[in-house]
Amino acid sequence: MLSFESLQNCRYTVIGDPIGHTRSPALQNAAFEALDMGRPYGMLHVRPDELPQFADWAARHLDGFNLTLPHKTAILPMLATVEPAAAAARSVNTVCCRDGRLHGFSTDGWGLEMALRESFDLPLAGARILFLGCGGAVRATAFHLAASGAAAIRLLNRTVSKAGELAADLRRFAPGLTVDCVAADDLPLAAAFWRDSTVIIQATSAELQGMAAPAMELLPECPAIPCFDMVYPHSEFVRQAQNHGHPAATGASMLLYQGAKSFEIWTGRPAPVETMRIALQASLTC
Repeated sequence: MLSFESLQNCRYTVIGDPIGHTRSPALQNAAFEALDMGRPYGMLHVRPDELPQFADWAARHLDGFNLTLPHKTAILPMLATVEPAAAAARSVNTVCCRDGRLHGFSTDGWGLEMALRESFDLPLAGARILFLGCGGAVRATAFHLAASGAAAIRLLNRTVSKAGELAADLRRFAPGLTVDCVAADDLPLAAAFWRDSTVIIQATSAELQGMAAPAMELLPECPAIPCFDMVYPHSEFVRQAQNHGHPAATGASMLLYQGAKSFEIWTGRPAPVETMRIALQASLTC
């Protein structure tokens, strides 16, 4: 039976399985404190079979919560409303609790958009984006990028059939969007897409599993195109990209801005982004 004792004094929380790695409490509580709202944000380990129990409790006791893996899709049947891009992506990372009902949003795409602007001064309108991988992180962000005016999204993946499923969903969501798929081992085609892209986004967990990111061998062969890795705080992909002259950044800024957007959805107030940045940087060095 799920225990809510650790959230006794909380109005917000983050849930996941696992959850010990999260930096969200440091990030969000710094924002709440800056606005004289105390430290109302907690964290709770919720297993997949416990999610319905948590959702029922949250609707009655919380003002909002964040979700990380593996709950971003599983929460959908428990929500009263879901914003369009999050519904299309079948991915929610932010929930508002209002009048006993749960309302779902995704701030992942917004976080990525703002991180690309901050890191590379890169607007989405007309951008040609090459994703390395096509898992949950890509699904959670690609629909926002499509809705924000990206001209093309390319999906490089070890399993092309999986990329094809996401590509079909993106085409239905944004009929004017160009969507292409390429196998990770088809290096000539991958190189052609790479050279024609505005930004390369590494979105796999390869490094966490002790493997190289897909198509990393293209880094020394292609022009100095901006490279972004959703992994943080350290990334071999980013290190290698910088060594070969590519502007590059890790996903820490994406985490910052997706957290700031969640804060604004819950409170209706501008997030104190610089305060949150300092708290995040401190938590990443611990």
